[in-house]
Amino acid sequence: MLYHDKIPSSRSAYLVTPTLYAQLTAIAFAGKRMFIAINYQGVKEWKEKEGWVHMSDGSKLGHILNSEEPDLRYPLPFLKYFKGKLFAAHGTPRYTP
Repeated sequence: MLYHDKIPSSRSAYLVTPTLYAQLTAIAFAGKRMFIAINYQGVKEWKEKEGWVHMSDGSKLGHILNSEEPDLRYPLPFLKYFKGKLFAAHGTPRYTP
């Protein structure tokens, strides 16, 4: 399988100065499935016919001051696929780009 699409930016990235750029914080594979955590977008899965699919429902919401943007998430530096489940975590200490 070829992973050929760049990580998309969200519309919220352009509401702040400087602009938020999508940066990978963690990656996990499950056979041919690939999951990535992005510094402000949460988790996405690559699907061959759809590209990057957002799958961050339930993860902790991030924020931009004076704004309620539903697509911002806290950075997730830990991503692990284990026994059929994807685990994503944040906490202290944490790494984000």
